[in-house]
Amino acid sequence: MFLRMACRTVLNMRRIIAASIIRNTGDIETVGFRGDQRHQLGAGLSPRCLVSLEAIAWALTQAPDVPPQCVSLLIGLANHADSRGRGAYAGQKLLAGYARKSDRSVRNDLGALLERGVIRLGDQSLVAHIPGDSRPVVYDLALERKQASGRKAHLILHHDARKPSRSRG
Repeated sequence: MFLRMACRTVLNMRRIIAASIIRNTGDIETVGFRGDQRHQLGAGLSPRCLVSLEAIAWALTQAPDVPPQCVSLLIGLANHADSRGRGAYAGQKLLAGYARKSDRSVRNDLGALLERGVIRLGDQSLVAHIPGDSRPVVYDLALERKQASGRKAHLILHHDARKPSRSRG
C-alpha cells in the first residue's frame, strides 16, 4: 500500500515538474524513462510510472559522502535510474528544475558527485537516439557503496545520547 502511494506521489511530482518546464521553456523534455523505455511528455502523451524506489531510497538513506547541496540532484538522478542504479540520464534543465538550481550549479554538483565516487559515467549508447547537440550524459549510481553506519543509525545514536531526565523526588 505504502509503495503504491509513494509511486503515485513521485509520478505526480514528475508530471508537474515536466509540465512546468514545457510551459516555461516551450521545450518538450524527455521524461519518465528508465532502462530502454523512452517517453516524451507533450502533445498529449504522459510518462509511465517508471520509478526506481530502490535507487531513491539509497540516495536518501545510504549514499555515502554526499554534500548537502547535492542531495536533491542525486535524488533527481535516482528518479531516472533503473533498480540497479544504472542508466540515469536527464537533461541539465530537468535536473535544475528538480533541484531548484541553475544549470551551472547542476554541472558543479555533478562534478562533485563524480569526484566522490557516488556516481560514475554510464553506458552512453542509451542516449544514441537523441540528437548530439541535446544529448544528456548517462550516469550510474554507485549503489554498492553505502554509508558505514547509515543515516538512520546516526539518528538513533543521537536520540539515545540525550541527557537523562531528572526525577522529582
